[in-house]
Amino acid sequence: MHTTIKKDLPNFPDEVIVDWLEPFAISNGWPPADPRWRGILGRSVDEWKNTSWQKVEVDLNTLQYAQETHDAINGLRDAYILHKKNAFSESLGKSGEQRYLQAFSYTIEHGIFPKPVVILQQDCFYHLVDGNHRFLALKYALQLQTELLEISKIERDKFEVELQKKWKISRISPVTARQTIWLAKDPDSLA
Repeated sequence: MHTTIKKDLPNFPDEVIVDWLEPFAISNGWPPADPRWRGILGRSVDEWKNTSWQKVEVDLNTLQYAQETHDAINGLRDAYILHKKNAFSESLGKSGEQRYLQAFSYTIEHGIFPKPVVILQQDCFYHLVDGNHRFLALKYALQLQTELLEISKIERDKFEVELQKKWKISRISPVTARQTIWLAKDPDSLA
């Protein structure tokens, strides 16, 4: 499947194909004729052909995200943290919540994403195109870290032991908004 995708998207890094596109291609077929692909890719294969790619470390708090990125993250938060019924809880159900919980557990243990998210830069806006669950996990890992710093060391140590047991992790690592990502840029955004 990888070779078939690479033929259509030769500019895509192998890691992005394997982590993002290949699982969907196995379930939805390739080339992306199934209507579900529009939601996965967010644009046509032809539009993706001219993007340039970089694996970069960036402070995710400094990027100006497109409204649909905010909407997606808020929708996931509502579904998996606030336990509200919405499009995410209906379409992804327990598997989506499990993806979030696994990403959260990994992030608080290691301080980084389990694997880089994929962000598309178009003009001055950034679109999160793969990794919504990981992005949400980072957001709440950062929030947890802030909350831990606001309590006494004795309380924090006790709480960290409880977290390690609950999440079945060996340690709590420092988390930062500075993460390694795959950044895709449209030719017009290459300034």
